[in-house]
Amino acid sequence: MNVILIMSAFWVIYGIAGILGFQIIRSEYRGHDWTKTYVRLLGASWLLLGVPWLLFNRIAVDTAANIGTGLLCIILLALAMPSIVFTFFIDKKYRNILKNE
Repeated sequence: MNVILIMSAFWVIYGIAGILGFQIIRSEYRGHDWTKTYVRLLGASWLLLGVPWLLFNRIAVDTAANIGTGLLCIILLALAMPSIVFTFFIDKKYRNILKNE
């Protein structure tokens, strides 16, 4: 469970950095008028990933739940799905914008 805590804390910090505009992005996405919006949306996607995992870790540790590995993987994947879907649509939108420029 400590690995989940460390990963989710990193994702939350990286997401906050992204919302503040400090995030590493690919070079072809830099220097456009929409770059700040793109970085902030990526920051939000990292928060969508990190916050649910952080809360899950806190709940699982506080309740001392003995969750099997299979169930743990399913729960974590379910908690990650909003972030994955959100990131997919962000990437698709900005890839199309980049292609049309």
